[in-house]
Amino acid sequence: MEVSPEIYPNPASDQLILHVDIAKYYSCTLSNNLGQILSTQNLNSGNTNVDIKSLIPGVYYISLKGAEGGITRTFVKK
Repeated sequence: MEVSPEIYPNPASDQLILHVDIAKYYSCTLSNNLGQILSTQNLNSGNTNVDIKSLIPGVYYISLKGAEGGITRTFVKK
């Protein structure tokens, strides 16, 4: 059964939790509204924590990359 990517909480203050199918997605990238890449990390399990403590409050993008393409979602850092 395929798991739809879940990214929560949103808005978040310290960390995001990614719940993804690691057979489909293998990395995530955080970027700002200018398209600047802020961090990238590999997804090693179905639940991955992403530290966002150092980000200033605002709207950001998290992109999940996989062998068959990827998706991008927005999140708010409060």
